[in-house]
Amino acid sequence: MIRTRSSSVRARAGHPPGEPRRVAFLYLLPAFAVYAVFLLYPIGRAVHLSLFDWDGLSLGTWAGLDNYVAIVEDEGLRAAFGHALVLVLFYAVGPLVIGLTLAAILNHAKVRGLGFFRTVVFLPQVVAMVVVAVAWRRVYAPDGTLNGLLGALGLDSLTRGWLGDHTFALPAVGVVGTWFETGLVTVLLLAGMSRIPPELYEAARLDGAGALRSSSPSRCLRSEGRSRSR
Repeated sequence: MIRTRSSSVRARAGHPPGEPRRVAFLYLLPAFAVYAVFLLYPIGRAVHLSLFDWDGLSLGTWAGLDNYVAIVEDEGLRAAFGHALVLVLFYAVGPLVIGLTLAAILNHAKVRGLGFFRTVVFLPQVVAMVVVAVAWRRVYAPDGTLNGLLGALGLDSLTRGWLGDHTFALPAVGVVGTWFETGLVTVLLLAGMSRIPPELYEAARLDGAGALRSSSPSRCLRSEGRSRSR
């Protein structure tokens, strides 16, 4: 009876039921402490050390932002950052675009054996990385599958040692990353799309959205809000 009265008093006073919100931070404190010790502190320490000219043994001297200026002016480091950006496009942007398209197709298409197609798409994630490396190395080899296919199509001028070519080595590795990550992204997006009620897809189509745009959760939510307002 006492707890019921206290909760009703809190509700009347505008407070949420249960303990005060600040108690929740006590539950988060252990996890935050571990996060701070093993991630935030090392990052802060690394930033602090980057402001010094230090060889790791002798006493460091203050350098300010000179180290960062040297990074920007170093052509080799700029090229390394550019290569990393290219790999980000292949490993993140590419799988997201392809995965969204495949998830939309698999979610809307009424085909038999949908579980089989999901398994095929997700298969690269369960294959050992050693197997993936050996298989793609064979594909990109000078006498490998890709050059053999190009030769069969009469495109012998395009054959090359893909992993040894200065121009095509990075995109070749990026294609492997796109192939490997697309399955996971597709399954995750497909799981989210399957939880959206069919009525929201119908409302999105009535608003003029196509098959791809209607697969966007934000589009469906906007359509739901409009249908409710009407």
